[in-house]
Amino acid sequence: MKTSSIPPLAGVCVMIIRKLVQTGIFLLFMVLCGYSSDASTDTLLIRRPAATGKSQRKPDTLSKERSQYRAQMLKELQRDLDGILEGAEITNTNIGVSAQYTETGEFLYRRNDEKNFIPASNLKLITTAAALEYLGKDFRYRTLFYLDGTANRGGEFIGNIIIRGGGDPTLSQFFYRDATFIFDAVFNKLDSLGITSIRGNIIADDTYFTDEPYPKGWSIEDIPFAFSPEVSGLNYYDNTVEFHCEPGIAAGEKPHIDIVPENEYVTYINDLITTDSNYAPTAEGLRSPESNSFIISGGIPLRKEKSNVIIQSSIHKPALYFASILRSELERRGIRIRGSLLQSKEMYYFPNYPSLVLLAEQFSPALSDIVLITNRFSHNLCAEVLLKTIAKEKTGIGSFENGIEMIKKFLTKYGIKTEKLSIADGSGLSRLNLCSPLSFVKVLNAMYNSPNRDEFIASLAIPGERGTLHKRLTNSRAETNIFAKTGSMASVSTISGYALTRDREPVSFSIMFNGFTVPFSVIRSLEDLVCMRLASFSRK
Repeated sequence: MKTSSIPPLAGVCVMIIRKLVQTGIFLLFMVLCGYSSDASTDTLLIRRPAATGKSQRKPDTLSKERSQYRAQMLKELQRDLDGILEGAEITNTNIGVSAQYTETGEFLYRRNDEKNFIPASNLKLITTAAALEYLGKDFRYRTLFYLDGTANRGGEFIGNIIIRGGGDPTLSQFFYRDATFIFDAVFNKLDSLGITSIRGNIIADDTYFTDEPYPKGWSIEDIPFAFSPEVSGLNYYDNTVEFHCEPGIAAGEKPHIDIVPENEYVTYINDLITTDSNYAPTAEGLRSPESNSFIISGGIPLRKEKSNVIIQSSIHKPALYFASILRSELERRGIRIRGSLLQSKEMYYFPNYPSLVLLAEQFSPALSDIVLITNRFSHNLCAEVLLKTIAKEKTGIGSFENGIEMIKKFLTKYGIKTEKLSIADGSGLSRLNLCSPLSFVKVLNAMYNSPNRDEFIASLAIPGERGTLHKRLTNSRAETNIFAKTGSMASVSTISGYALTRDREPVSFSIMFNGFTVPFSVIRSLEDLVCMRLASFSRK
């Protein structure tokens, strides 16, 4: 038996595989060993052509035989999937699976699929699907820059620069190599007006959304980390900062730290030390939840070749962070700012924008591109911004609460009973979220039949190629026939998406594990086995 296609397994996982062998699931091992590349990455979008030609048998006999064969193949599939999940012998683990033919509605497999589970980042499938339906694939965010005041002689402007945010989450390294280009138009306009200094403030207007930096259920312990940034009407660099730490030339010396993006909004104390090359890096950055002052501590090992250790963290009050970057970029270009960084809502300052001078207007990429980044790379900030944007555009109030209500309306439209679900955010980071595998399958079915189908499917990860599946499901038929979104947090692992069977029929599926204590590698191996079996299934 060839086992090179099975992910590295140890301990418990070896036991699982042995158990499967004992159950006599021969076809399962055919799946593991059989690589087929008979489908390209866009085959899911191709509907199976109707059969042609005439049969030599009587139509009723053929129909009966075909029905019996299909039923037998379906029983074998269900037996094999039962063997994978029951043979695992994972104690204290809740497992839910739903798999349904996307086009016909026939179920291939169901296990606790109406039971609620913590979905983790699988929730992004629901958020992005709703965003495409409510906002449209061509929706774009706007960020506007204004002057409020009067020009003075000598190139000095008396008044304020105002940044009017529209929630744009794309001004980051995920979308642009260098997002500072957005400030070029501001500088060029000021330069054309002969302004070389501004005696006034830079005011950040982030009132597009309500003043709620976090949804319900986010852990306070996660707040300093880059994966849980504050949500704002003005976002820059994913509302995060990076500390690039380079070891000294000898052990015991103080390492050098560069801040990316360069700014004066974030401060730090360098408590790092260069350690012997035999040591592993231990560098970390700590800040309190409502501060932008960091303590960078730990060790960076000495290497023969220079190597940076990068520490990422979220920042507090991202709107002012945005204003700080603007000030730095203008001063770098020769325009002096003599005032402070302020937020309009804290000043109770709400400008009459039609009366002001428009300096520049920046449009984001289309929503289809934002959805792609959200799902393919599991981008939490994008997901939360989308949730609030749905609320703002459809209710007039950009709150988490209103966004969740619009999500529930979307789900109700497609036959999902929302009273049995719990939705607390848009990204799935909250452990208060509870959804069933069947609810995800229904959303996947709805999006397959949606005008936004191509954009939605294009956002999903593909094994061995892109996104969170690029290291999974390789060297099997599933490699080119699974399009899915993963999700994970402590004791939670999920994967939902589409499988293209050997008959080239799309299947909507959702696999959810909650409450396990074994290593993630074991759970992901089981998820992969289920995906492989679905991709290998044939009923012809």
